Amino acid sequence: MGLNFFVGLFIAAISCTEIFGIISLMIVNAAVFHIITGLGTDSAIVWHGASRKITNEKVFSFTFFSALFQIGLFLIASLFFYRLTHKLLLSRQNYFGF
Repeated sequence: MGLNFFVGLFIAAISCTEIFGIISLMIVNAAVFHIITGLGTDSAIVWHGASRKITNEKVFSFTFFSALFQIGLFLIASLFFYRLTHKLLLSRQNYFGF
């Protein structure tokens, strides 16, 4: 928690206000998107990993495939948002490179 504060101060010191605002917006949007797409998998991994009822290999494969699912869902949502608004999902900046 304290490290995040000092990293934020460092980024604010080396960047201008506009760039710091974009970085902050990207972090907040990514955190909200992670909460929505996580679908409780973080808690499930910790719960089942700590209970030792399933093997570590199964916990790892579940973690790997849930991460792939989240990445795929993010790419689909980003593409859909870009097609709708012509802006990027996390930073809300215009980007015409696609």
